[in-house]
Amino acid sequence: MNAPPLRTATRRPSRAFGTVAALLVLGAAGSAAALDPPHDASHLPQVCDSCHTPHASYGTLLDPAVGVSVENLCGSCHYAGGPGHDAAVHACIGAACAPEFSQSCAVCHDPHTQQQNVVNASTYGMFVRATLTTPSGDPRDVVFTGDEGANSFADGDAAIDGICQVCHTRTLYHTADGAHPTSHLFASLARCTNCHEHTAGFLPSGGCASCHDDRSAGDAMRLSGQHRRHVISKGYSCSTCHGCTVDAQGAIISGALHADLKTDVCGNFTWTPSTRRCWNTGCHGSWTWSSRALTACTLCHGGATDGRLQGLHQTHLSQQDISCDSCHAPVVVGASTIGDLGLHMNGWVTVTPVANWNPTAGTCSSFTCHGELHETESW
Repeated sequence: MNAPPLRTATRRPSRAFGTVAALLVLGAAGSAAALDPPHDASHLPQVCDSCHTPHASYGTLLDPAVGVSVENLCGSCHYAGGPGHDAAVHACIGAACAPEFSQSCAVCHDPHTQQQNVVNASTYGMFVRATLTTPSGDPRDVVFTGDEGANSFADGDAAIDGICQVCHTRTLYHTADGAHPTSHLFASLARCTNCHEHTAGFLPSGGCASCHDDRSAGDAMRLSGQHRRHVISKGYSCSTCHGCTVDAQGAIISGALHADLKTDVCGNFTWTPSTRRCWNTGCHGSWTWSSRALTACTLCHGGATDGRLQGLHQTHLSQQDISCDSCHAPVVVGASTIGDLGLHMNGWVTVTPVANWNPTAGTCSSFTCHGELHETESW
């Protein structure tokens, strides 16, 4: 029997060659091959192997021992007490996760290169990208040279290039189009992370009172309707009526509801939003939260005669018949319609510039109104 013909073996490239080729390709791609501190050998002894498994077929080459997703991989170091800064995924931490607003770590961060240091001469970079792709698919340039003040998360200047600004379209402040006001509640706190910590996924912290009311200052007027009676006089917690959004301590438990720009009422009672009445309660019978029109300034601030408005409001509204927009445009349009929701809710009193208003002294000057010259008139 004749022997079968000899077949010439086809030599396959070694796995080492494939790895070298892959690294060369990554090197050609730019930042993927670079490792800047602290993601270099000074903190990661194995460097690439600390996060990647180059010879496996996991698709993303992420080491399954530390995480099969970017978020799990980052979280293997960035946790409380871990080797990296404690951090949580944007708008998603525990029960307070808001999936609609949740973003991957890689949207804002390049784990290999300190792009801000290279492009914007930053020494604070935090691996924040110099250009990122927003959820709407638009590339936006970012300048991030510090955690407060100019060129921080959102600094309020004309250039919309803050890392928090370039994506936001539905927030009340610091939006990507610059249409909403840049002055925020407690604007004296220049660092965004004083209230929006990365450890909490940038969700607001501090409880309801940090934004909606300050009991210690006796300022309950920022709470509408019967809040004063329920929260201040009766001592009910916010969760009694808003338990789907906050817990008994005022901590947010649903980031999605808290960020939907609606008042979510829920509890052991029946709420009718059209009439603003609650009934079938265990504490009292049917009760109207407020009988005033929702668009009226008097709903929260009081009217011309009920004594809830400070200074010379009574004189201007009742005696001179001057409407709110005369002094508070563009917050108010016409007599009682909110024109700019962001300005209306930023915790500051916005006075029309023509009044030459001095908020420190509480005076307006150098203009004539209702036939009277205002020269350092004290409010």
